[in-house]
Amino acid sequence: MFGYVKINRPELSCEGYGQYRGMYCSLCRALGRRYGPAARLLLNYDMTFYAILALSREGGEFRPGRCAVNPLKKCQYICEENALNLTADVSMLMAYYQWRDKLEDSVFFRRLLWALPGIFFFWAGRRAKKKAPEADRIIHRAVAAQRLVEHSAALSLDYYAHPSAHALGELCALLDERLRPLGYLLGRWVYLADAADDYDDDLRHGHFNAFQASGSDPKMSLNATAAELSRKLEGLEFARFSTLIEHILTLGIAGAQP
Repeated sequence: MFGYVKINRPELSCEGYGQYRGMYCSLCRALGRRYGPAARLLLNYDMTFYAILALSREGGEFRPGRCAVNPLKKCQYICEENALNLTADVSMLMAYYQWRDKLEDSVFFRRLLWALPGIFFFWAGRRAKKKAPEADRIIHRAVAAQRLVEHSAALSLDYYAHPSAHALGELCALLDERLRPLGYLLGRWVYLADAADDYDDDLRHGHFNAFQASGSDPKMSLNATAAELSRKLEGLEFARFSTLIEHILTLGIAGAQP
């Protein structure tokens, strides 16, 4: 995940922002409890949204507390171990496979830099695989499929985006089967947003880019996916955080669009 699925702060109410910060702190605590203090550095907006989805149908209430990184700072968090543990495990797996991808694809000197946190990622990645084997299967297959399709020439944008979209759809289905279509479209949007963000740099260095390979227009493709995502959201009901979820999937991704 790349940190594109986030709030649009000026457009979010104080209550919504408080809920979002609470979920951010809750996931931070879960990562630290599950994988140690260093894992808190892996905290990102995308997985915070996954935590919100995980707790959107059930879960505990916010409790007052202190920031684990800065004890002088007050925060609020939710103690709901099952949902947050899964989110922490998925966060760790995402980071592990992204680290491994960087390690394998980098040139020699950059590979040495990526090798420095290797002990942590080997330990934490192995631990996450044992704790969330189904999520590991989904992500592992998606990484392999993404490499395969990106070595295929002159195919459609949908074909290039499918492995990432399918993976997030499957991960959302682990929370609730009804979230699978929403997860698929969101995964597609994230993949396209990342490709649009890297477009100029990829062309400059001769790297693969889905828009360049398919001849598609980044802005039109992102807008079409965002519109479809908004329509899919209309058919879903959430017991909790519905306003926050709607905000992120409409105003939030609109503000994050490259």
